[in-house]
Amino acid sequence: MTSFYTRSNNNNYYHFNFNTKVLSLISPITFRINTLMNEGKDEANILAILSAEYNLNSNDAKFYLSQYSLFEEATTQYSIAENYNVELTPQMIETTLSNLEQITFEVTDACNLKCKYCGYGDFYENYDTRTHKNLPIEYARRLIEFLSKYWETKENISEGEVIYVSFYGGEPLLNMPFIKSIVRLFDSYNLKRPIKYTMTTNAILLKKHISYLASHDFHLLISLDGNKYNNSYRVWPNGKSSYNIVYECMKYIQDNLPAYFKNNIEFNAVLHDKNSVEKIINFFKKEFSKTPLIGELNLNGIKKEKKDEFKTLFRDTAQSINESSQKGKLEKIMQDKDPFLNLLTVFIQRNSIMSYSDYNSLFSLKRKIQSLPTGTCIPFSKKIFITVNGKLLPCERIGQEYSLGHVTDQKVELDLNAICKYYNKWLMPISQKCSTCYMRHSCQHCIFNFPKSDKPFCIDYLNKENFKRFLKRTIDYLERNPQSFHHIMKDIIMR
Repeated sequence: MTSFYTRSNNNNYYHFNFNTKVLSLISPITFRINTLMNEGKDEANILAILSAEYNLNSNDAKFYLSQYSLFEEATTQYSIAENYNVELTPQMIETTLSNLEQITFEVTDACNLKCKYCGYGDFYENYDTRTHKNLPIEYARRLIEFLSKYWETKENISEGEVIYVSFYGGEPLLNMPFIKSIVRLFDSYNLKRPIKYTMTTNAILLKKHISYLASHDFHLLISLDGNKYNNSYRVWPNGKSSYNIVYECMKYIQDNLPAYFKNNIEFNAVLHDKNSVEKIINFFKKEFSKTPLIGELNLNGIKKEKKDEFKTLFRDTAQSINESSQKGKLEKIMQDKDPFLNLLTVFIQRNSIMSYSDYNSLFSLKRKIQSLPTGTCIPFSKKIFITVNGKLLPCERIGQEYSLGHVTDQKVELDLNAICKYYNKWLMPISQKCSTCYMRHSCQHCIFNFPKSDKPFCIDYLNKENFKRFLKRTIDYLERNPQSFHHIMKDIIMR
């Protein structure tokens, strides 16, 4: 089935051609014809019903039937060629390393707080043991020198594009000497790409270091879940609230460095049973005139014996929005920070006949969709993450047991052939499942976050009926928020 007909909550009618990725606004009569076809009615019966229900003469009824036939014919005669690169190759990884977008350093695994839901806390088991260890500066230097060799090759076509250098923890401000050393190190390189520094921090030590960070134009993501009650899972090791010191620090920066606060500081709030999307949004709007990022608790790597307790904390973002009396207002306020908009952006980008990933595909005579099965990234296409133990991962959002390489006291160990073999071992079995999934063009699921199973299994596999429901939800969202489509196309995809 490649032809989908749906009606929005506003009683508008649409046809979506899964092959050509074309969404068309259609008449209620065309939609009715599809319903009659599904009921097994023949042409004569359909023409008679149309004439009776819509007061059409014979020629007009035949016109609508021929129009419907054109939609159906297009689903079988025209299609965009698909090319799933099931086999990951070393050349693909070399290209991503040569055009790396972000390097993330796990500055330290130490933290001055003990948040109940922390990804390195009691709920989880997919991380290295926390030993209050700092990342050796020599490991970082060795990695940068290793990557710089790729940046000097002909595969590097990213001259002038930003490299983001990010600091992560633990709490990165506990190892400020490392951060300053990295800044000096990048200052010493004659890179043909500008550097931007980013950091995720709990802000406990931020007031002490804000002068340095502001002078180097650091972009900061502050972890704060709302007001004092909303934030009550973010505590000191003795169980006492951390709220006051963070709130006072933010007010200090807002008052004393207003331009920096406005342009360089964002907030990340974790959704759980002690807050809601509505409460979070209202708090940050009132106190800081900001719209925060809102993230759900991490569902991966939970200890078996902790799952029941975890469920009492977990809250779903979409459900929290739907339960609010301010649903429409929240969707408009959150705009690009709405989790559904992330999925919608990918869906629109990959299902638009006028969206191209690069100039080569723009001028290609035959458009092809190239990707790995699932939503798994080509290794290092988004970032490279180095842990305090020298492990190299494609990002910090997967378990540290999935290391793809190591930095040691002597060298950087990154075997591209071994990485390809490792990925292909996991991708090959699931690719057959992907080939029948109606979200295969817009999948965002990484194989490293799939449930562990002997057989390929994806919790978000969509058959045709579930895809039809997703399509309707997408259309309803865009009809409620028409500005979102313009925002996605102009400010996100074209950015």
